[in-house]
Amino acid sequence: MSALASLRQTSGPNVAVELASRRVSAATLEVRGGHAVVAAHASEPLPDGVLVPSLTTENAHDRGAIVGALERVFDRIGGRPRHVGLVVPDLIAKVSLVRFEQVPARTQDLDQLVRWQVKKTAPFAIEEAQVSYVPGIRAPDGQEFIVSLARRSVVEEYEQLCAEAGAHAGPSPEELHTFVVAPPSVQLPEPLNHPIQLYSHFVRYLEVSERGSAA
Repeated sequence: MSALASLRQTSGPNVAVELASRRVSAATLEVRGGHAVVAAHASEPLPDGVLVPSLTTENAHDRGAIVGALERVFDRIGGRPRHVGLVVPDLIAKVSLVRFEQVPARTQDLDQLVRWQVKKTAPFAIEEAQVSYVPGIRAPDGQEFIVSLARRSVVEEYEQLCAEAGAHAGPSPEELHTFVVAPPSVQLPEPLNHPIQLYSHFVRYLEVSERGSAA
């Protein structure tokens, strides 16, 4: 299923929020005439040191400043959304490529195999990690997967910032947590360089990926 088709069929967020070290940005996506278009966008600068991306330590050093910027951005795009797709800094995730000669048929078994593989190089206990992956290249010697690994407490820190601004960015039963690859037809204006639903090295979004549609 294509990203555009799934956007039509899901009730997932049509608002994306990017929290970066120097700015907070948001954009809304609509489908008009069969095409995904950006309906509104806004950005607010952040002072130096307010948000410092880190894989292992606290990221938000002035929660009030970040939440205030989020609230202003939401007001500028038409009001505070209930549910948002969240784009977080690349630096909060470790990205790896893993390859398996044989891929388990059951998703649960594949999840365990991926976690076992990335556990070897994780900078923290795998029990503290949130792991996401999508298929990469299929080669004669096996299937490659692109895996992103983030500390759960760090991801929750970003989600909580959104919650304090009145928007839910956490998981729901339909939500998939995955990686990169986005519809190239969706072009966001500067400074949002990310497609609205999926992108960056670790993204919270509600969307049907190729893996999800095949399950």
